[in-house]
Amino acid sequence: MHIARLSTLRHKPSKNHKGTITGFLGVAIDISNLKEMEYSLREARKKAEAANQAKSEFLANMSHEIRTPLNGIVGFTDLLMQTSLDTSQEKYMQTINNSANTLMDLINDVLDFSKIEAGKLELSEERTDLIQLCGQTVDMIKHQAHQKGLEVLLQISPNIRRYVYVDAVRLRQILINLLGNAVKFTHEGEVSLSVLSTNLDHDEDEVVFKFEIRDTGIGIARKNLDKIFNAFDQEDASTTRKYGGSGLGLTISNRLLNLMDSKLNVSSVLGQGSTFYFHVKLRTEQEINFETRPIKDIRKVLIVDDNDNNREILKQMLAVNKIETVLSPNGIDALNKLKEHEDFDLAIIDFNMPYLTGIGLIEQIRNNYQLDADKLPVILLHSSTEDEMIQKSCKELDVAFNVTKPIQIAQLYELIENIEEPLNVKAVIPEEEFKNTAEEFRIMIVEDNPVNRFLANTIIQKVVPNAVIISAEDGEEAIEKFRENKLDLIFMDIQMPVLSGLEATEEIRKIEKENSHTPIIALTARALKNEREKYLARGMDDYLTKPVVLEDVKEVIFKFLIKEKP
Repeated sequence: MHIARLSTLRHKPSKNHKGTITGFLGVAIDISNLKEMEYSLREARKKAEAANQAKSEFLANMSHEIRTPLNGIVGFTDLLMQTSLDTSQEKYMQTINNSANTLMDLINDVLDFSKIEAGKLELSEERTDLIQLCGQTVDMIKHQAHQKGLEVLLQISPNIRRYVYVDAVRLRQILINLLGNAVKFTHEGEVSLSVLSTNLDHDEDEVVFKFEIRDTGIGIARKNLDKIFNAFDQEDASTTRKYGGSGLGLTISNRLLNLMDSKLNVSSVLGQGSTFYFHVKLRTEQEINFETRPIKDIRKVLIVDDNDNNREILKQMLAVNKIETVLSPNGIDALNKLKEHEDFDLAIIDFNMPYLTGIGLIEQIRNNYQLDADKLPVILLHSSTEDEMIQKSCKELDVAFNVTKPIQIAQLYELIENIEEPLNVKAVIPEEEFKNTAEEFRIMIVEDNPVNRFLANTIIQKVVPNAVIISAEDGEEAIEKFRENKLDLIFMDIQMPVLSGLEATEEIRKIEKENSHTPIIALTARALKNEREKYLARGMDDYLTKPVVLEDVKEVIFKFLIKEKP
């Protein structure tokens, strides 16, 4: 655009020796080019903002369109893998499921990075059980680690404060990124998460937490330590080709930590492993992780594990209750320790050890040392991949409990307190709890996508076969069917045509009679923290993140429909 010639005039009076104004001195400056430049910059900024907005809308729309078929792939492969498959079929299905989840992770990384770059990602604090969050995070990666033969360690200081105020979704995302990388780049050895805390002298409620993720993997060359935090970058091009990934995980984690007034640090030795750590100051409740309490006649414990760090962690856990421990690195040494000490009240034994496996050691203890379950109860620790192979042996050898590693302190003491109880191999909700219930639940699924609707229907019927399932394709139809039916539970998609899930929920809450409340569970592509609060504020009771899988639905149904059962 051409702008007419513009000038700016500056002048000042000219005075004689008496101070009388005799004239004016003026200077005219042509500012036409300056104004043209300002106009061009304003127009360029408008175009850039419009382009950025268009990009954001495109990413949001495309992510929804891509996620929809992916949700179907992940959900149905998850269901299919729980049916009878031969070895080849199971391998193929696992590959499909892993590939779909990997693609979902890549999409999420790009979207998160886009939001951070645009300054549109905000943190929202909520009261969070830090111990539970760390345990759940480790649970998410341990199976992948166990498949590679890696040891997974979780070490949380026993005197740490349990409840903190933090954006739990984003803290979990950071830890999953770091632990996932640790597993990806480690081929043998171990991966660990440790959490320590330091109280502040000037504030009793705020505590500085140190999170440390350590691995014994391939390590990083010193010259590349700064480079790994760059967006879309990894240590070198061959890393991307060999290990995959978007190259955004560390960048996103570091940016999220910046929002928490923290930063990601790393130390690494090439060929030996890496340690990523960060400090974050959090508001807390003055309640510690674990309170000591009397336990059943357990004064001395034999710990048998070939991993030095794992032995030390178990020793520290038991020291909280002043329980004496004797440590042994393998089964042969443990048998010698049993000859030297006849006063053990409990043995905690790892399954996968050199020379003599955990099962082999227990056989020796039961048969050759004549120590039955009453004389020496046993807790067997094992990886998730070894679960099925040891169940029969555990029953035959009267093993009190067998537990997937890593074990947490509260879980350990719960097992010790119930050491005389029958074998309880997994703390899961029995499927018969649902299938044998005589009550006929009426459940509505509100979902505009037929694949997702069919998936949810299939999963619910698998969990509660006698449920009556009612379907609706949008919020308006959901309201009509709510008026016509007495419902026990509603699964409500958020993004739908005609009437959204949030709008439909608000209308349903208005229709509900006094003293009646039907639980409504949001189905959402990705539950960001501020979105979750929005769902609850608008009348929903909980949410599930797509793709919906069997265990998540089972947990929700147990929570809202069968919670009164013992």
